[in-house]
Amino acid sequence: MVDITQEKEIRLEKREVTDEEIQSVLSEVLQESQVLELLSLRDNQITLANGKLTAALAASPCRTLRELDLGDNQIGPVGAEKLIDALKENKSLTTISLAGNQIGDEGAKLIAAFLKVNVTLQRLDLCDNQITKVGAARLADALTENKTLLNIDLSYNAIGDV
Repeated sequence: MVDITQEKEIRLEKREVTDEEIQSVLSEVLQESQVLELLSLRDNQITLANGKLTAALAASPCRTLRELDLGDNQIGPVGAEKLIDALKENKSLTTISLAGNQIGDEGAKLIAAFLKVNVTLQRLDLCDNQITKVGAARLADALTENKTLLNIDLSYNAIGDV
């Protein structure tokens, strides 16, 4: 049997898993792993609304996690808020994908506040999230203070000219 706490990459993509179904496994991995670099939960039914997965991320002693892919789930602005709260102290993530999660302008506002204080994130994918020019303007304002973000993807949002 494979010990997933020793894996550098965990990809649980397109499995239709929910927060409840995956929470206990990921809590153990995030507590025990000293080598995990990439966690991809892309294209599932994760909302982050109950706070259990985000609590596991916040409490994790894992300092090797560099990439978190939560694209194409059902996170919305409530889940985005829980995720941002969980990642406030994180100093290892360099890439986050929240593509296709309907976070809207409210989620963009929360992420903008996070970007103002984050010092490690280099790539952020927010494509296809129902962000308008209001949310995009907040993100742009945050980038005047953030010195580490190299790439932000806002494609497939209703931004227009900002």
